[in-house]
Amino acid sequence: MSFSSDIKYQWQHGGPTIKLVLVNIGIFLIQAAGSIIGGIFGMRESYLQFISEWFYASSDILELLTKPWTLFTYMFMHDLQSVFHVLFNMMYLFFFGRIFSDIMQPKMIYPLYLAGGLVGLIFSIATYNLIPDYHAYIGTATVGASAAIMAIVLATATLQPTYTVHLMFIGPVQLKYIAAFVLIIDLLSISNNDNLGGHITHLGGALTGFLYIRSYKRSGNWFGWWGKFERRVYGLFHPVKTRVAYVNPNQRPTARQHALDEQDKVDAILDKIRESGYDSLSKSEKEFLFKISNKK
Repeated sequence: MSFSSDIKYQWQHGGPTIKLVLVNIGIFLIQAAGSIIGGIFGMRESYLQFISEWFYASSDILELLTKPWTLFTYMFMHDLQSVFHVLFNMMYLFFFGRIFSDIMQPKMIYPLYLAGGLVGLIFSIATYNLIPDYHAYIGTATVGASAAIMAIVLATATLQPTYTVHLMFIGPVQLKYIAAFVLIIDLLSISNNDNLGGHITHLGGALTGFLYIRSYKRSGNWFGWWGKFERRVYGLFHPVKTRVAYVNPNQRPTARQHALDEQDKVDAILDKIRESGYDSLSKSEKEFLFKISNKK
């Protein structure tokens, strides 16, 4: 299988976590290619300034309001000066995202990623505008997926704090200690005014992930609307063509419609388990859930 075929296969079958990793890496490579081309034509600095002005999130609220798309674009881009930044971010995203997807509904990683990025940005903007002494340490532009990824890291660690992984040269470590280590690094960096804006966004994202799981455990799913939203977006780009045709009342539904109905039923059963426990399920619901789990 060629490299391009492998990427295509991963995009189609790799799941939400893989898709997020591929999107981030793909955008970084596009940024890098633009920088190289700009350098060839002596326009590298102009190119970098253009990217910063139009795709990074500004700490100036008025400027941010004129470019609202940057609320989202900033969390899918990275500074070209730090390859290790994007590398470590993608390692964290892949590592914790896979664990999160094994425990929760995999597609819940999408709204959690976006919410973590947005709340982290709000934390940074609030600090910049409310504490003038921090202007020099925060900067006027924010970029990077770290806040979004920190939401996933803390959500996973809060959901399964004793989940044990084996780290090279260290051995078995529980997720709660990895999350604590990352948070301590952010707090120490803030105390030293080191990349203050970046680490404040990390804490905002981390808080989002923590509160999401605390709410989820109390039967409050913030992102219960995501499934319907996703189907509506899909419908915008794949409109159903209206045509007159005879419909056989005994005809079986299409595979896609059957899959959507099946997912809706799974979601309803999971909500029932969260609210009343597994024992509240009927025999048919338990059999249905067992059947679905064996299909995956």
